[in-house]
Amino acid sequence: NDYIGRSCTEINYGLEEGGNANDGYEDFPINMLCADTIGDTDFSSYNTIIIPYCTQDVHIGDSVMNYGDDMVINHKGAHNIMSVLRWLFRNFKSPRHIALTGCSAGATTLPIIYDLIRKHYNRIGRRRVQISVVADSPVYLTPLFFLKSKFANWKPSRILSKVGFNYNRWKYADDYPMRTWDHILRRGNNKDLWGVIMHTEDPVALMYYEYMSGKYEEEGEDGDRRRRYRRQLGEGDEGDDYEELWSEFMSSVETVKSKHKNIDSYVLDGEGHCSFGLYYPINEGGEDFTEWAGLIFQEQNVRSNSSAVRLFLLSTTLGLFLFVGAYHARHKREIELDDGGFLDEDTRIKARERLRPFLVSCVSCSSFAATYPITAAYILALSVYFWAMIVSEGFVHPINNPSLGPSAVSLSSFGINNPSLTLYRSQSYRLFTSNLLCSGIFTYLIVMQCLWYCIRPLERLVRNNVNFMLINVIIFLGSNLVYTIWGNGASCSSVGLVLGLSTVYILLRGRMEDSSSMGLIVLIFFFTLTACFIFPFNSWILILSAIIIGFLVATVVVKIQTKEPLNMQEDGILVSPAAVMQVNPVKMNINTLTGAVVLILVLIIISMIRLPNQLYLEPYYTGCDLRFAAGEDIANLASTYAGNYRRQLIINSSSTEKQQIYRSLEGEENDFDYDDICAQFCIPHLVSRGAIYGAQRIFGLSLIKGRCEDRGYDRHMADKTFNYIFDYSFDVEIFSQAEEEDDEG
Repeated sequence: NDYIGRSCTEINYGLEEGGNANDGYEDFPINMLCADTIGDTDFSSYNTIIIPYCTQDVHIGDSVMNYGDDMVINHKGAHNIMSVLRWLFRNFKSPRHIALTGCSAGATTLPIIYDLIRKHYNRIGRRRVQISVVADSPVYLTPLFFLKSKFANWKPSRILSKVGFNYNRWKYADDYPMRTWDHILRRGNNKDLWGVIMHTEDPVALMYYEYMSGKYEEEGEDGDRRRRYRRQLGEGDEGDDYEELWSEFMSSVETVKSKHKNIDSYVLDGEGHCSFGLYYPINEGGEDFTEWAGLIFQEQNVRSNSSAVRLFLLSTTLGLFLFVGAYHARHKREIELDDGGFLDEDTRIKARERLRPFLVSCVSCSSFAATYPITAAYILALSVYFWAMIVSEGFVHPINNPSLGPSAVSLSSFGINNPSLTLYRSQSYRLFTSNLLCSGIFTYLIVMQCLWYCIRPLERLVRNNVNFMLINVIIFLGSNLVYTIWGNGASCSSVGLVLGLSTVYILLRGRMEDSSSMGLIVLIFFFTLTACFIFPFNSWILILSAIIIGFLVATVVVKIQTKEPLNMQEDGILVSPAAVMQVNPVKMNINTLTGAVVLILVLIIISMIRLPNQLYLEPYYTGCDLRFAAGEDIANLASTYAGNYRRQLIINSSSTEKQQIYRSLEGEENDFDYDDICAQFCIPHLVSRGAIYGAQRIFGLSLIKGRCEDRGYDRHMADKTFNYIFDYSFDVEIFSQAEEEDDEG
């Protein structure tokens, strides 16, 4: 209970000075994985979730049992598991990697937890999250005596039904545990790696095995469990039981391994059971174990950018098919139900009446596609790409993405323009995929509004499909290259593209002496301000450059050739823009078009030698403004953000420095010197400006842009998560300057 309310890193730093001894339970040393690096996986960058155990049902029960003498056990482990998983699913919408570990009873339930997590995140047949599982000393063997006389007391059928396991069929099978593992592994993904750890001699596992076999059932209430347990640890006659247990255990594990190539086992030579956080394997197995476990925990690129590229190609192909079909059907606008050869007149009339709504919709869609083939193709491609992303990735908290869309990591996996990834990782495809990417539902609606009111009539105005495509390419490629050269972070390009095209349309209308564009100007101005300052992932650099390029295209590249004098009035009737287009076809100025191509080539060359901020190689940081505070500002920061509701931890540490740091994190005053301490946090873009201004004006805090590591604070100490309204959490990382080694040592 002393640990509740503390972060994993706080607990770890409170324990490390005492040799990982758990206060009051010195024989049960523990380890916090959040301070470890196993293989290439640094768990200090992971969120840690700990599920305590007090239900005596290996976390799968759904009952309350009265065992007599006022001993009532709440076998509600399944409820605890589901409660934690619901919190996990609510707070982590789109994780990339989940590592599952457990000790003894906690290891036993890992297959069930794995399957529940896998089903939730891997929707529509796509593997969206990597799940690594290491089970330390699970209660793998379940003797038939226990299955027939005790197992039903827990009522595990409910949670087992959630993973599709037929409990009623196999509940009395002597190979029940092996069947559950085999069932889960067959349902899972063979790219998710599993590991099982055991000792060659495990007195705790032996004790449970003998209890569950009914060996001590006849001793009744006179038997002392602690005495029997101590006897097993001594020189008792349990040798035969060890041999039987070991033989059955290894036989079951090897059978599962023979069926599934993604599971492996690791054996520690000697006597022991398990402790928290893989303590014994890490300390006893050493480099051999970390190498073995490192392969299981090694992060995989489950969200391969190739998936986004394939979806992009699919969307553009659908749009291309629509364009080709609409182009050939330009002069075939009428749809006839029947030519009268098979139906009489009354039947044809009734059929037409029944199908009229469908026919009207078909005629409308066909007419729209035939009249505006490129716009229709873009709408189809963008909509398929956007809604596929929404269905696949879901929504992040509105503070992180107020346009109601996915997270920064999800947008990156779908090809948002990120100069750091474009240049350092040679992901130039982002210059194209970002043009079909909207940051959220609100920006999608902005794009649709611009397409309907501006781009659709612009295509009709230009008339020539090739010229219209050239205008599109100049705007989207030019603006993306400008952002790649001068921008940092990540930005979608669809809003910039449609605003640039809208600028072209408004200016061309003005050149044709049309005075009805003021409403469009106001609308485009409103969309520009909204996208630039309210909705993140829409860079003002990209949007402004698209508008400027659109202005240059309309005034320099495009020219209007008048075949005959323009007369806006014919017989007292105002000539529509469509009629104006017939006498004013839009042409491209070849000289300026050539200059535009040369300019784009120059931008490409410049972008190749630019060195953007390497921080944004990690997509997470594109979704927030990374800031830090150091020195005396830490005292104010701690008292500002820490809540008194957090419980105090009795820190088992000889380090006065660390104790004072923890007290300061709780808002307690002390005379600690903060010069060597730095606090780092990432503020969502929506509230970044206000938070920085308020921190300076109200609290006197100087929030500096960048990372603590950049200022020499390279020793990671602890993390804190603070919860605010609407389930929003705010993370703070604490760093210190590494202690300088003595010259002699």
